[in-house]
Amino acid sequence: MYFMLTGLFLMLFLIPVTYPLDVIRRRMQMKGACADFAYRNTWHAVSSILRSHEGVRGLYKGVWPNLVKVAPAMGMNFVTYEFVKARLNGVPIGLRWKKSEL
Repeated sequence: MYFMLTGLFLMLFLIPVTYPLDVIRRRMQMKGACADFAYRNTWHAVSSILRSHEGVRGLYKGVWPNLVKVAPAMGMNFVTYEFVKARLNGVPIGLRWKKSEL
């Protein structure tokens, strides 16, 4: 459970930092597919998004659906990694319940 929460909180703090780069990457891919306009580079994409009617909010479009999707997935990624690591090192894995909880 500890690793699940660690992965969840890690993504909740990292997504606001890295998400604008993901938006820029996707926009550059989509604009590159159109012949009429393409971003010249990353800084041109950032400045175009900020100067448009979207502003800073344009860099975070779709962040909430992404948080709902990615945060639990990264939590499960941490759990799986720690489980496999422990099994490969020969550490017994199991839930330790108190008799009063059963």
